[in-house]
Amino acid sequence: MKIKTKLTNKLLAFMSALLLFTVSVNAQNKATVPSQGDSTSFKQASTSNIPAVITNLPLNEWQNISLNTIKDVDPCPVSRCAWSAVEGLQGVVNDWTGGVYASKEGALGGLVYYGGGHNGYYGNEVYFFDLATLTWERRGEPTEGRIPKDPRNFEVDSQCRFWDGKPLPTHTYDSVVYDPLQNLFWVTKIRDAPSDPPGPPVWCSSTWPAAFSLDTNTWSDGGTSPVRSQFSGTAWDAKRKLIWVVDHAEPEVHSFDPVLDVWQTHGGGFPLNLDFTAAIDPVRDLLVFTNFISDTKKVVVVDLNSPSDDWFSVNTTGDNSIEEYAQIGFEWVPQLGGFIAWKSGLDLFLLTPPASDPRNNPWVWTRISATGVTPDVPHRGPYSKFQYVPELGIALVASSVTGSVSAIRLVETDLIYANGFE
Repeated sequence: MKIKTKLTNKLLAFMSALLLFTVSVNAQNKATVPSQGDSTSFKQASTSNIPAVITNLPLNEWQNISLNTIKDVDPCPVSRCAWSAVEGLQGVVNDWTGGVYASKEGALGGLVYYGGGHNGYYGNEVYFFDLATLTWERRGEPTEGRIPKDPRNFEVDSQCRFWDGKPLPTHTYDSVVYDPLQNLFWVTKIRDAPSDPPGPPVWCSSTWPAAFSLDTNTWSDGGTSPVRSQFSGTAWDAKRKLIWVVDHAEPEVHSFDPVLDVWQTHGGGFPLNLDFTAAIDPVRDLLVFTNFISDTKKVVVVDLNSPSDDWFSVNTTGDNSIEEYAQIGFEWVPQLGGFIAWKSGLDLFLLTPPASDPRNNPWVWTRISATGVTPDVPHRGPYSKFQYVPELGIALVASSVTGSVSAIRLVETDLIYANGFE
């Protein structure tokens, strides 16, 4: 009996040690999954915050996840208000507009959309899709004309601000970016042209970026910017805590410190197509943008370790059919070690940089064949309305104010807890 007890105790001790070793190895394996750094982690996130429809998303299958629509929170359901203009609310997603993923807003973060432009839509309110509640919210209220229901009475100054100081909504393309340090949604360039009435009474091109606080739901102005065109690509640099803007007009690349409110202009490059998007590879420290539909130089790169050096284009191989399109969504996926691109339909494309010498070695495109519910067709987009959420392993997009938010899992569930979860 004593011998059995001793053997049992030894066995239990051995099993306990083995269990501790296994847990330790598993924890180390999870910790090695690439991440975007602490700037994108959720606030006090835990798995209990995640709706079942997200945790149960199958790999590479699109599903609708929202419980309401943007139209459900329309400040003017009849579309006859001063700010409704020609299109009404649909202009928020239709008129060459982008969006951001705001990682620090709410329990799980969410999408932020805003826009319009010309005489499409004048509302400068902001829309937030909360991933924890799966619902859209309207943040702020649109500017009213001085005479209600008379859109021609809006006063727009040379800085593209209405009489109340709020910005004129514009075609944002990929010129919007999220600042996780201050929980701000930045519009780096506001520019608008004359339109047939009803329309802004003056042409304007602002030198002030506009910031919308998701904490207070108010607009403020940033410092004088060197950016000349809203045809630009933007990206948040978690390493340097900077916003990078690739300007089509010059072309040049600029950095912006949103805390110090300071801009700096770096090196230039070569002419770009209008409808490009940008994202950062934090592993190789590269700012990459999609100069698609051009004959050459389709994927263009800025080395962020030496941003004043000349840009360079790279050679791509594999299924590069996505390069036939512009206005695409383009996001870094740390767990896959590459950029995900999406234009419309079910399938996505993964662009994987080479392990070494990114200037000369080929970058490889791989088609990701997807199934499920086809997302709404993006009208003049999607640009950055398409976003990837690294902590959840999903990409999501909304392309209609009356449609659903579509989501697709790109990373297996057991990998997503390595960054920010308990």
